[in-house]
Amino acid sequence: MAPTYAPDIAWPVARRVGLWAGGTLPEATRPEAIQEVAALRRAAREAGQLVAKQFGPEGLDHAVVVVDRDGWHRAAESMVDGFVAAMGLTPPPTRPWTGARRSALGVMTGVGLGVAGRQLLGQYDPVGRRLYLVAPTIMATRRRQGIDAADFHLWVCLHEQTHAAQFGAAPWLRDHLVGQLAQVANGAKLDESVALMTFLEGHADLITDRAAQGRIVAIRALRAAFRRRVGPRRRGILGAIDKSAQYRDGLAFCRAVTKRNRQALNAAFESPANLPTLDEIAEPPAWLSRVHG
Repeated sequence: MAPTYAPDIAWPVARRVGLWAGGTLPEATRPEAIQEVAALRRAAREAGQLVAKQFGPEGLDHAVVVVDRDGWHRAAESMVDGFVAAMGLTPPPTRPWTGARRSALGVMTGVGLGVAGRQLLGQYDPVGRRLYLVAPTIMATRRRQGIDAADFHLWVCLHEQTHAAQFGAAPWLRDHLVGQLAQVANGAKLDESVALMTFLEGHADLITDRAAQGRIVAIRALRAAFRRRVGPRRRGILGAIDKSAQYRDGLAFCRAVTKRNRQALNAAFESPANLPTLDEIAEPPAWLSRVHG
């Protein structure tokens, strides 16, 4: 088998292209921007406390970082470097065309960062143990949807703090994820990675709904604005890139399981063997039968 090398990205190129591809930023005065950042930090603290009451350990040790678009691009570089190091990948050998290859990959990465940056509200990095909140995208999205700032901030932070709690509740999950990504890089077990992402996103949506009760006035408007579209179940590369399907299918699985037993999902965080497969996500009773008997 040919060795798998680390992605050789010209990150300065990626950041420049990402800012271009990301489009215009929401209009905001300096006081408005400062207020948005401060409000997001407060929401993150409150969300951490609410998530701890619903799921996961208290006092999780991770940083909350509010970033602008350029900050998000730098965070993406840090996350890629962290996963590359954790996977033990080495740089590709130097060739006469190395510079051109790095620049080309930088352009492609930058386009991806720019497009993602228009939609990405937050991201938890389990390797670096940092929770990133992308302030310009959060501001633009809440304005576009006409949702109260405090409600939207807390809703976003609940979802991301749940991801942090998932890795805190299952210390083995970080290495399991890294191992899966290493296998995917070698062209293997993509469906297992899709199943994990689908479960984690659905579980985060479920805990967010529970924690939001009585705390977020606009919860119905938020659910309506971000309702996941109906579509086919995805496998392979389509399943890996269709985040909407991951949210939709994962939440449907989690709701079905917890109708039978409110705490049943906690078993999934006890051992990798207890994680649901894609087939089980489509058939929740099969997972319940296998894990709970």
